[in-house]
Amino acid sequence: MVTAGFSPGHRSFLSRFRRCCVRIVSILIVLPLAIVIVAFAVANRQAVTVSFDPLFRDQPCLRRDGPLFVMIFVLLILGVVVGGVAAWIRTGEVEADGAPA
Repeated sequence: MVTAGFSPGHRSFLSRFRRCCVRIVSILIVLPLAIVIVAFAVANRQAVTVSFDPLFRDQPCLRRDGPLFVMIFVLLILGVVVGGVAAWIRTGEVEADGAPA
């Protein structure tokens, strides 16, 4: 099927070109981000104690010891998961109402 004056081969070329551009842009975004994450992890290797017990500061019963970058990455991943679940639940509510998603 030929539409708008383009041959099927031309469409294939555009598809491959688009995929190539997406890969290049992805690499241009992911590579610097990976470098920043590694630099952050190397700079924040010192151990920290996170306490979940506000009443007893001297000997908290709920505490975690670990490198600072691990604590921050865990919180970041947890935030992404909670946000994804919230968006997923919201999408389910819209579909349940019969409105287009």
